Amino acid sequence: MNFFYPITATLKRKTWIAGLLSVSALLSFVLLLNSEPVPVHHLTTAAELDSLIRDSFIEFNISPLSIQHRSVGVDSLFSRVVFTARVPDSFSKTTFHLHLNAKLRPYSLNTHGLVTFPEQNLRIHLLLDDKVVRTIDLLNAVD
Repeated sequence: MNFFYPITATLKRKTWIAGLLSVSALLSFVLLLNSEPVPVHHLTTAAELDSLIRDSFIEFNISPLSIQHRSVGVDSLFSRVVFTARVPDSFSKTTFHLHLNAKLRPYSLNTHGLVTFPEQNLRIHLLLDDKVVRTIDLLNAVD
């Protein structure tokens, strides 16, 4: 009868786990060294951001006739532009949000989406340094 079997089995298991962790850490390090850095772009004017938003509308075949924009005063020093687009019910608002987020990420802009129910309208806030700089409202078109 071997009294040390549970100890040697536990030791073998720990050695196996430590080996797997070492290999995964080494692979992660190699991947880190071989990966390309994410390019960081800088917006110099608000018009550049508006142009990126309009380009996204065009890429998703949203007619310029269905897009309105207005300026909303936040306080005495700052106002923000709100884009409102009417889209058909079949339009994938989530896909648009995902595409917009990927397009704006290199500019250090984050997106935050909020769906209203039961209308299923999507409001996307564009954030720069945790401040909302633009808002996009995607509304279902009324037939």
